[in-house]
Amino acid sequence: MSEYANRIGIEAERLDKMIGQLLTLTRIDSGVEFTRREIFDLTNLVQEVAADGDFEARARQREVKVVQADSCSLNGFPEMLRSAIENVVRNAIRFAPTGTAVEVSLDRVSANNAESAVLKIRDHGPGVSPRFLADIFKPFHRAFTDGTANGQGAGLGLAIAERVVRRHDGSIRAYNASDGGLVVEIVLPIAAQ
Repeated sequence: MSEYANRIGIEAERLDKMIGQLLTLTRIDSGVEFTRREIFDLTNLVQEVAADGDFEARARQREVKVVQADSCSLNGFPEMLRSAIENVVRNAIRFAPTGTAVEVSLDRVSANNAESAVLKIRDHGPGVSPRFLADIFKPFHRAFTDGTANGQGAGLGLAIAERVVRRHDGSIRAYNASDGGLVVEIVLPIAAQ
């Protein structure tokens, strides 16, 4: 009997998490969460997310490390962006092989009289089949590597990240690294100082 109660508890937690993600996606699409912009330190936010991710990753014999952290400030919604970056980092941790690191880099880039923050989160896992790369930011899509779906997650984390990044007038894309693993690249406009 207790094994059934445990299973029910696990499934209830999964449903609760999925409902929370669906509500977040709905709030983002409706614009409810995006009413008051503020200038915030993106560098600090990225380092905090990486530290939290590293704590989680170490329990799974992995690590998250910041390999580059240029100084960047944004005009936007820090808690929503934190949630988006956390989703990408957690996804990378999930696919990173044991004993490897998820690498996080934040570069300040100038082009065409504008400055952008380029955030890259990279794992050293199996990557994603090229034919499915364009779909990983769609709701309920789960990453495919060798033609099979990953059974973890509801397929909402990267969809949430994509919508939050778009609300910050940025872009997000994913590509397979030439030497293995997946890179998620987020480009955001830097706040005028």
